[in-house]
Amino acid sequence: MSDGNSHHNGPSPLCHIVTPVGMLGFGFDELQTADMLAKLVATNVPTAIILDSGSTDSGPSKLALGSMSCPREAYTRDLTKLLGMVNTFHVPLIFSSAGGDGSDDHVKEILQVIEEIAEQEKNEHCCFKTVAIFSGIEKTLVRDRLRAGAITGCGPCVPPLTEEDIDSARTIVGQMGPEPFIDAMTAHPDFDVIVGGRAYDPAPYIAYASFLSVRLKDGVNPPPVEALLGGFSHMGKIMECGGICAEPKSHGAVASLYQDGTFDITPLSLEARCTPVSVAAHTLYEKSRPDLLHGPGGYLDVTSATYEQLSDGRTVRVRGSSFHSSKRDRMPYQIKLEGATTIGYRSMFMGSVRDPILIDQLDTLLERVKAYVAAQHRDHSGWELDFHVYGKQVPPSSAIFLIGEALASSQQLATSLACTARIATTVSLYSYSTP
Repeated sequence: MSDGNSHHNGPSPLCHIVTPVGMLGFGFDELQTADMLAKLVATNVPTAIILDSGSTDSGPSKLALGSMSCPREAYTRDLTKLLGMVNTFHVPLIFSSAGGDGSDDHVKEILQVIEEIAEQEKNEHCCFKTVAIFSGIEKTLVRDRLRAGAITGCGPCVPPLTEEDIDSARTIVGQMGPEPFIDAMTAHPDFDVIVGGRAYDPAPYIAYASFLSVRLKDGVNPPPVEALLGGFSHMGKIMECGGICAEPKSHGAVASLYQDGTFDITPLSLEARCTPVSVAAHTLYEKSRPDLLHGPGGYLDVTSATYEQLSDGRTVRVRGSSFHSSKRDRMPYQIKLEGATTIGYRSMFMGSVRDPILIDQLDTLLERVKAYVAAQHRDHSGWELDFHVYGKQVPPSSAIFLIGEALASSQQLATSLACTARIATTVSLYSYSTP
């Protein structure tokens, strides 16, 4: 972590950002986070708590079913700690994709959680100015844009959007960029909490740094914000996952940003360290092109980024990234639309196989199980049964983990399929003679 006096021998500080964990609701080390906030606030450099609350890693079920990524109690637990720090250290809290999918309903649900925490007797002296940003997109607007040819797939493997897709979606959200967050901060500069709907994961990080950069009133002419967006975006791309950029991977991290777009990354855990390799590797993961990272309104180019290990052995300084805006390239500003619908009901069972003779015949056995299940349900159609087999790929296998998964038009049928398959897998006959 760089201290607030870094401008005496390096770039001038802009702000500090603490991310206690990569996902709100996953739990975090309260003492570790509070210790870091105490150090940062003492530097008199603007400091904020920013974290993500959403992901598509677990699939589209949240949008289709209206469920949240974590139990409500988990959000209450984490927000109770975070709001306590907002009150103690007088720093803002910003998070995006509330509830996991960032739907309007989940933004409202998280607002209710915050209200309930504030109303607790021990918090009667607290007053949190909270701003909500909604990301729901009306189906009529999506349909109009589709008919106008203004919607394109996110990649060559994405099938074209249809009006049937729009109609069947439970809700549709737009993955917003930093602009709505900047607008909220500008309209309410004394905010304590911002609860964001579905957003590009780095968006609130980019927004906070951009907001502060615009507000610089120190007599120095700072670079235009557009020239700094590369550093801000790169920082947000790394920080939204917390301390995963460290060795070993840990929960939280802190970023120190400078007025020229340079930034430092340090893990919160004293047992972890950031290295140029660990930070660069995290920058490059889970993208079709690791050097050009597309998001709302343009793309981040990390081709010229450099990663420098600082003298503490735990902090990495990053500089040299650039952001190419759609506007500058005379392209439309685009955001990703997300929606989902239910395709049926599932039922699953799991178990293990340790008999080496059966392991050698497992593929044949599972085909017989599928045939048996089909025979027992010949009066039903529109269902699927499949198996996920783990441990067989690297022979010789001494143990196999097996998951059977049924998909059907009703929960009753899905459960019946899974039950029949489980029984057939458990008691099916197989040969004890080896080839």
